[in-house]
Amino acid sequence: MGTEVHTFDPDGDLLFILSRPVIDDSDSDDSDSKGEPPADDTTHTPTGSEVQRDAIDGAMELASPEGEAGEEAAGTLADLCGQPENDPECEEKEPDVVVHMLVSSKHLMLASPVFKAMLQHNNFKEGKKLTSAGKVEVPLPDDDVTAFIIVLDVIHGRNKRVPRKVTLEMLTKISIIVDKYQMAEVVESYSDGWIDGLMEDFPTKYAFGDDTEIVHRWLGISWVFGKDDEFNELTQLVERGCWADLEGDLEEGLPIPDLIICTFLHPSTYSLENSQILAYMLERRQGALFELYGMIEQTITRYQRSDTLCPRTDNANLRLQCDYLLLGSLIKSATTLGIMPVPEPPYGNISFDELADKLYSLDVQAICDSIDRPKINGKHPKPAHGLKKVIQEKIESLEERLSGLDIQEFKKEGQNIRPIVGV
Repeated sequence: MGTEVHTFDPDGDLLFILSRPVIDDSDSDDSDSKGEPPADDTTHTPTGSEVQRDAIDGAMELASPEGEAGEEAAGTLADLCGQPENDPECEEKEPDVVVHMLVSSKHLMLASPVFKAMLQHNNFKEGKKLTSAGKVEVPLPDDDVTAFIIVLDVIHGRNKRVPRKVTLEMLTKISIIVDKYQMAEVVESYSDGWIDGLMEDFPTKYAFGDDTEIVHRWLGISWVFGKDDEFNELTQLVERGCWADLEGDLEEGLPIPDLIICTFLHPSTYSLENSQILAYMLERRQGALFELYGMIEQTITRYQRSDTLCPRTDNANLRLQCDYLLLGSLIKSATTLGIMPVPEPPYGNISFDELADKLYSLDVQAICDSIDRPKINGKHPKPAHGLKKVIQEKIESLEERLSGLDIQEFKKEGQNIRPIVGV
């Protein structure tokens, strides 16, 4: 198992221990284009560097008042593999690179209230160890190494090492770390530039596949870095494009609060104080679908009644035939397009945008559209006696209501939140 060493503060008193899988360097692209630290940086010393190994060894020794730093460190590193180091199964696995990062606890506590709570008080073992020994090790097996290096460079003022551009994948990883340790403010001067550099490919649609993953990643990024307009646009895309199983489609680990996810989904699983906002948001998708389906069902019901709806006055038989044609073409077209029969709420694998597209595609006909077009009150009747126009206006009205979320309403703390947009 190799060891990779990064010294952010030679006098550091906090040793982070991470790991990353061995990769084939021959397949890697230019690191700057991926938002990774420059390859020629002196802190990326090859494994076995005497200078940096001395710094790490010193940190380990000071972390153990009893002088058993070697054994203690070995136990920590073995934990990263999940099994004892002498376990044959562990040895057969592709070895991970163990990553040591020597940092300043003061810098971390200033940058992150999470690390401040961990290291400043005696409520956690890390804080007690730092107080008693002056040094402490903290394993972070779940954090992405490259993203964490970028964040630590920002925290320690190593500005030349911080990339000015990153990929969407890297910015997603950075946002996960920033959200986890509540460090958005400290990276703000860089995050604005990272986001601006990716805006050319900002998503404009929500379709399942790669587009869905991109929207979800952007949603987490906009939430973490407090991007109001982008958050509103993205939640609008999700409201109009998501299915009932939105939660199952989200990539694990993205920094999207459960409150945001479940406003589209399952209000019954959340506390009473949030019931208003969750019920309100559930209506934004489910209620819109209900109204669209209801419009078609109500139209069919009206035309199935005994009274004749065609407004022409010159021929009673043509009036009846016109109603027959409109009703029959509506049912036939709706069935062909999969609109009928209407599914049960929450309407499964159908989104508002998908249903709207199907409704625009309805092939509804009336005799008055083509045969002896009469004038009613001096005007020819609208196509399908105005049904197509009614459908269009209904969809446009619902699109105005599905207007996305206001991030500031969700960011407020200690309040019974209710979005104010799209009412």
